[in-house]
This record gives sequence, structure tokens and C-alpha cells, in this order.
Amino acid sequence: MKNNLLRMGYVMVSRALLQEICEKKGAACCEEEAFLRVLTNVNFKPAVVFCNGAGVQCARGESVITFMGWADIFGWTRARTRRFFDRCFAAGLIERVPGCCPSH
Repeated sequence: MKNNLLRMGYVMVSRALLQEICEKKGAACCEEEAFLRVLTNVNFKPAVVFCNGAGVQCARGESVITFMGWADIFGWTRARTRRFFDRCFAAGLIERVPGCCPSH
């Protein structure tokens, strides 16, 4: 996905609607669809999540979902999911947040 696609404006769409569409569709057909699934599954507000029994502050836009968890969400293999995230990290579309929760 090209970084310049994120500079053209925004559309407000219900998270519940996007999640319902994704559930009906099955596997994500492309990286753009997978990226939309990332947006619908990250935190929409700060929350404390539990990782290995310890409470971890997870900010808005963050997630502690593992690559295996994302693979289930996308309907992909873990390897394809890891390559997708590696490309997103390299393109600057998302960033890895350091912390004490080894979710990946």
C-alpha cells in the first residue's frame, strides 16, 4: 500500500459495520483489506489489557494481538501475516511500540 493514499482525506464509517462486513467476507483478499481490518481491531480508546497475567496499558490505536491472532483475523497464514506487517512497518504505515508485552 502506498503511503500517499493516506493523504487524501478521511471517511467516517462505523467500526461495527466494517467488522460485520469482514466477518461475512471471510479471508482478506488483499493488503488494503487487511489494513482496514487492522484499523477495526486496534483499540479505539485506551485500555488495560492483560498479557501473561500482568496489566499493560494499551493506548488508542495500539494492540497486543499476536501475529497468529492477526492471521486468524485476516484468514491468512502466519507467514503471510508477518510479511504484511513487515511491509507496513517498512513503509511507515504502522509502528511497533516497545514494551514489556511480547505479543509478537
